[in-house]
This record gives sequence, C-alpha cells and structure tokens, in this order.
Amino acid sequence: MTGEAVGTEADAVLWREIEAQPRVLAGVAARHGELARLGRHLWGDRRPPLAVLVARGTSDHAAVYARYLIEVGLELPASLAAPSVYTLYGARPRLERAVVLACSQSGASPDLVEVVRGARQAGATTVALVNRMDSPLAEVAEHVVDVGAGEEVSVAATKSFTAELATLAALILPASAGRLAWEGAEALGRVAEAAAAAVAQADAVAAWARRRRDWRTMYVVGRGFAFPAALEIALKLKEMAAAVAEGYSAADVRHGPIALRGPDMPIWLVGGRGPALGDLVALAAEARAGGSPTLALTDARELADAADEAFLHAPLPEVLSPIPAAILGQMAAFHLARARGLNPGAPAGIHKVTRTR
Repeated sequence: MTGEAVGTEADAVLWREIEAQPRVLAGVAARHGELARLGRHLWGDRRPPLAVLVARGTSDHAAVYARYLIEVGLELPASLAAPSVYTLYGARPRLERAVVLACSQSGASPDLVEVVRGARQAGATTVALVNRMDSPLAEVAEHVVDVGAGEEVSVAATKSFTAELATLAALILPASAGRLAWEGAEALGRVAEAAAAAVAQADAVAAWARRRRDWRTMYVVGRGFAFPAALEIALKLKEMAAAVAEGYSAADVRHGPIALRGPDMPIWLVGGRGPALGDLVALAAEARAGGSPTLALTDARELADAADEAFLHAPLPEVLSPIPAAILGQMAAFHLARARGLNPGAPAGIHKVTRTR
C-alpha cells in the first residue's frame, strides 16, 4: 500500500494493524497446547451445565462465535449476558458451576467487570479473554487468557477481533467431539497462512472499492459460524466507511428485511463450506432476483458463482473460515472509506476504549 492510498497517519496505523493479522494468528497457533490444556480443564474436567458469554462491541461478535463453538462442539447451552441485569437492575442470576467467559479487547468497561465479579461470587468459573493483561477485567477473573494481538491503537478493532476468534477456537475445539474437533484443531496452524493470503488481495479489494464507492446502504449476511463475521463486517462498514450496514443471519434476513432488496441494497454473503452453504447460495439467488447486487466473501466456489462478485479466501474448515472472511471484510470497509474520501482510521464520535454500565 502506498502512502497516498493509505491517507492520514491514523489510516496508516489502521492499515498496519490489518496487515499484522497473519503474525498475530501465528502467535495464537503457537500457544495452542497451552490453550487446549485450559480448555480441557474448563469444559472437560469441570463439566459445567452451561456457559454465559459477556462482551460489548466487536468482542460481542466474538462471543457469538463462542456460542456456536460451545453449542455445536460441546453441546452445552450458551447464552449472551445482558450486563444491565447486573448494573442497572441489581439482579444476581444463579450461576453455580457455570463457565462465564468474558471477551474484551481493553478489559476496561465497568459493566463487564461487574458481571464477571458477580458471577464469580455466585460460584461460576470465570474466564477473561483480553488484550490487556493489566486490565480491570483481568483482575476479577479466575482465569485470564491473553489473545496476544499486541497494542491496538486504531479505534476500529481488527487484529484483536481475529485473535479473539482464533483463541476461542483453540480454547474450545480440543474439548469438542467429532468432526468439528479434529478438523478445526488440525487447521489452526493454517489460519495464519490463510490470513496472509487474504491480506495479499489488498490491491484487488482497493480496485473493487473504487468501483463500488457509491454503496452506502447494505446488508451483510451469514449463517452458523459465519454469522459473527457478518455482524463484525457490518460494524466495520459503519465505523470506517460511514455506511448504513446491517448484519443478519440468512434466516433472519428473510423475516422482513429482504423486502428492501433492490438496486440500492447490495447484499454481502459471508460463509464457508458446511451445512449453511446451501442456504447462502439460495439467498444469493433470491437477492439477485430482487435486483440487489451481491458480493460473496467465501472459500466455496458454489457461493462465489452464485454472487455477482466474490473474493475467495484460502480453504479452511467451516469453523475457522470466518477469520480470513473477516479480514477481507475489514479491507473492503477500509478501501470503501478511502474511495469515498473518508479517513477510516479516525471515525467520528467514537473512541478506542468505551466504558459503559
């Protein structure tokens, strides 16, 4: 990337963080044994009755990914905590023997800290996935896991998100059963290579963005393990490119939102090779029949062929394919912003650390 293409220094910092993801993911893979041991302790030795996931913002999308990992791979019920239950209403749900897993890049939001503190007092096993080991969230959790993204300066989280996904996979897959476990565990070492191949498509993504710079309203759709990546890509489009982008599952988009399909509503389709692929292929046909331009981020030729345009990433098991897909989405948001004369590294009205209660 040239300096002219990158824009301001804040944009250049953001781009360097996007480019750093292969190295960060290689670091997660190198710690696979350590993470697997903790995962077997949490899910196998303790045999919790349920998992509760705690997060905000980008990390909330990582928590949705963890829910799929836990419910599909471990067949345990998993729910997303509503922090206001603790902070505004003063309730203390009964969580004896549950695993309460908090995801946070900064580990600084008071509401997340209060949920984990309350859960630990209620008898839950508490785990914090953070990118700051000296954070308040790390101080209150029983187990603390460093996602290893390194300092992330840009407002829009990029490398910390994919590091969270890879860390969650390394923490949960080894305790899982069946095909999901062995396919995912075997492929963790290839995620960094797939990420590098995604980053290598930067020039093609930039050229695409110049052609599509008038896209200002869009849906980003996934299903199953790809759904969290769709949510996150939609958020990056909002943060970086000031686009009105909504993330949906392929099922939910049919419950009303599909009525808005048409030439002014591009539909992005995110998904890998697995049980959800057929539904995404069908949705691509439905979107195109209604006049919506379609873009696929995938490793499945069937989905790429069903869409008007596509960026293909390196093949991975479905459980890990959201990682390179998210990187392609980050780059697309970045370059759409630059093509429209915006500065994605300095979005208006938001800050790197958001403290909510």
